[in-house]
Amino acid sequence: MTLAEFRDVSFAYEMPTESRARPFALRDVSFAITPAEIIGVIGPNSSGKTTLIRLLTRVLEPASGEIRLEGVPIGRMSRTNLARRVAVVPQGILPQFPFTVGELEHLSGGGRQLLVLDEPTVHLDLRHQVEAAALLRRLNRERGMTVLLVSHDLNLAAEVCDRLLLLNGGRPTAIGPPAAVLDEALLASVFGCAVLVDKNEATGRPVVRLTWRTDSAEAESGRGTTVRPGGKEVGETR
Repeated sequence: MTLAEFRDVSFAYEMPTESRARPFALRDVSFAITPAEIIGVIGPNSSGKTTLIRLLTRVLEPASGEIRLEGVPIGRMSRTNLARRVAVVPQGILPQFPFTVGELEHLSGGGRQLLVLDEPTVHLDLRHQVEAAALLRRLNRERGMTVLLVSHDLNLAAEVCDRLLLLNGGRPTAIGPPAAVLDEALLASVFGCAVLVDKNEATGRPVVRLTWRTDSAEAESGRGTTVRPGGKEVGETR
C-alpha cells in the first residue's frame, strides 16, 4: 500500500531574464512513501530537498509528472483538504508558533496521516536532538504516523529512518535502507568530500564521519596545533 507517491515529477524555478545562471530544476523524481514508515530526504545544499516539500504541500506545482496521496492526485485536492491530511513543520519556526515540540504528538489527530519535517534539529543542542529523535520514533511506533524527514544530519537520518532518498543536483541518486544509501564512495561523490562510514555498536545503524585533513603544507612540515585539556594551545609535531 502506498500513502504518497511522486511519479516522474519535474519542476524548475523561473530566473530573471537578465540572469545568466541556469535555474535550479528538480527532474524525474519518482518514489513512494508507505504508511507508518519514516523516510528521510538527504543531500547537499541546493539538491532539491525543500523544493520536494513545497511540491508535496502544493506551495509549488509540478511542471510535469504527478504527486498522489492515497492514489488521489493532490492537484485535484483543495489545499484545505490536503492540509488536513499532511502536517508540515518548516525549518524556521517563529517564536510565536502555536505549539511546542512536545505538542507535535497532537498532529496525529484530526485525520492527519503524514508529518513532514524540514530540518527539525538544526538549532537544537545534543540533548534536544536526542529528545526530538525519540519523539519521532514514538509518533511512528505508537501512533502509526508516517514521517517525511528532510535533514542535513546524516546520522540523525540514519538512526530514525527506515529508508533514505539521496538527492543531488535535483535528481534522485539513491533510495533504500540507510546502510545501503550511506555508502562511503557514493557520499564522497555527492558531497565532494571524503567520509568514513562506521556502525553504531549500540543500534547497528551507520554512522558517518568526516575525514578531517590538514592542508598539504602543514602536513608536509609536521606542524599544526592541538588543544590540551585546560584549553592551552600547543604546537604539534610528528
